[in-house]
Amino acid sequence: MLEELERANLFLVPLDEQRQWYRFHDLFREALLTRLHASQPELVPLLYIWAASFYETTGEL
Repeated sequence: MLEELERANLFLVPLDEQRQWYRFHDLFREALLTRLHASQPELVPLLYIWAASFYETTGEL
């Protein structure tokens, strides 16, 4: 799915040459965050904690 989205130049920006890491396009990320804050604001802090834990566990910055 990621390869298909990238080929179509939709929503993704590759972060490495091997194309194993991606980030969402800035406008798509903003739309998702806006929707999350509007629909389930109580989840926002929990999601940040989960993400930080993931990066800490995997040794990623």
